[in-house]
Amino acid sequence: MKFFPAPKSKNQLIDPEEKLPAASPKSRQWVAVLLVLVIFTGSFLYLVVSSYVQKSLECDEARHLTNGYMQLYVPNCSIFGGGGEPEFLGMWAALPLASQHVVVPPAVLAGPKDRRWHALLYEANDCDALVFRGRFMIACLGVVLGVLLFSWAYELYGFWSAVAVLTMFCFEPNILMNSTVVLHDLGVTCFMFGTVYFLWRTTRVFSFCNICGTAIWFSLAQISKFSAILLVPVILLLVGVRVLGTTPWPIKSRRWQPVGSRKGKAGLAALLFLSIGLCCWCAIWSVFRFQYAPPHPVGDSLSAYHEDPVARRDAPFGSWLVGWSNQHHLLPNAFSECFLRQQVNATHSLFAAYLLGKFRYGSWWYYFPIVFVVKTPVTLLLCFFAGLAVETWRWRKRLDHKLYVILPVAAFMIATLFSTLNLGLRHILPIYPFVLLIAGAFITTLLERRRTLVVTGLSLLSFLEMYSIYPHYGAFFNILVGGPSKGHLLLIDSNLDWGQDVKLLKRWMEEHGVSHINLAYWGNTDPSYYGINATYLPTTMWNGEHPSSPPKLPGFVAVSVQLLHDPAFPAIRQYYEPLLRKQPVAVIGYTIHVYWVE
Repeated sequence: MKFFPAPKSKNQLIDPEEKLPAASPKSRQWVAVLLVLVIFTGSFLYLVVSSYVQKSLECDEARHLTNGYMQLYVPNCSIFGGGGEPEFLGMWAALPLASQHVVVPPAVLAGPKDRRWHALLYEANDCDALVFRGRFMIACLGVVLGVLLFSWAYELYGFWSAVAVLTMFCFEPNILMNSTVVLHDLGVTCFMFGTVYFLWRTTRVFSFCNICGTAIWFSLAQISKFSAILLVPVILLLVGVRVLGTTPWPIKSRRWQPVGSRKGKAGLAALLFLSIGLCCWCAIWSVFRFQYAPPHPVGDSLSAYHEDPVARRDAPFGSWLVGWSNQHHLLPNAFSECFLRQQVNATHSLFAAYLLGKFRYGSWWYYFPIVFVVKTPVTLLLCFFAGLAVETWRWRKRLDHKLYVILPVAAFMIATLFSTLNLGLRHILPIYPFVLLIAGAFITTLLERRRTLVVTGLSLLSFLEMYSIYPHYGAFFNILVGGPSKGHLLLIDSNLDWGQDVKLLKRWMEEHGVSHINLAYWGNTDPSYYGINATYLPTTMWNGEHPSSPPKLPGFVAVSVQLLHDPAFPAIRQYYEPLLRKQPVAVIGYTIHVYWVE
């Protein structure tokens, strides 16, 4: 990563190819930059690792880690299917497992769907040991995202503004939470942000390194999560603005002069698109080992989903396109068919939703805007809206640069208004680095007016908001809605409870001398793995290892808050509803309520 000197004046950007004289004091600012990044890396990894070692396996982590390991280390085997996402990030998380002897029992290859991950993680291996290594790989992507954010903020606003933005990033609970789990959301956020960052650099100076950066980050995003397809219209619009603009497009070459004609700039844009397309095509095939269809697929097959009547009805063009692609073997079968499955799912609300105490088998158009407001720290909200006001007030200045920061947020939020998947903030996580950049505009204004103490105070407040919820980042709700204790009355699912606090429940039982508990658990962790002696009550998750039975009373009853409000299962919700009228004797990580029931 190459860092550049701060802007010469208030509104002037430095040419990325400009070099300062060796004798200039600013040429030694890289020492300060390096020191900041080292401190950030250590602090961020401490906050992430010290949190996830206290957390048990969360929903979907087991599936992604198992799928990634199988695709990476089991020859001629693919577990990709069932309408899921590409498993590049699962493979990334499974990389360090090569140094560990992992036993793959037969149940992983031939067992029931819900037993595959249980057999691999709990029956044949040490679950915590495998998950710890996988989570650390995701945490490393969080560090990469922070470095990218600092780099862009440094080029836009200068050194101290970039430090303040990086500080707020380091203490942002939603970023921290998604850096602690083996899921796709943090990774695709990193790759999407990197794509737009390098695209911004490419439209400033057309160079080989900038083109490669744009193509590589875009390709990584596409093989991480299907929602990254939103980058396509964003890139087309931003490059279109560059081509139609009046300013020449500089080229890093001694032979070529800056291109000023629209025809010439259109040629550069075509070369950029060709590079991105080829790189992405190769990346998709490489994830599937350059096999159109694996000889030994594991899981639900979608090899001919484009012929499904529902797919033909809801996505006729997509079904035809996938069929044509399969006929010519343009893309791996699993990738194209699962992409179509996601497209079809996006046209229907397949999940029950919960918002502000209301239940609906469907979606709300305003779901994600509300989630953003209640789950984002107040400090960041204040700086974001203030920064948005500053950028709007000065809209004529550096408009071409502002588009790269504001357009991705607008595009993603507009897309979520039509989303039928109202399940969690993690689905809008890609907007957060851009939100922080917009907040940087306000911070820069404060620094220009010598309001250093105000900026210091904002950084301190962001730390206090994070510290108030540590290590339970996933349960964060800001003080505007009453904090995390009121969270279950507003949102559930991955916004709060993903079954991550079984380990803390065991700690509470040991500290209070509780030898037995009645447990209604929602999640993928096997409580017996931590030695919990429990009578298992009805739940909505797969619980084949521990069939439910009547509670042993009087005694303690521990219930996941998801089951207290689950919108998809009214019978289960009504079964536990009387407990909401009782005062819990303990709340474990804000996700498990413990009651004494006579």
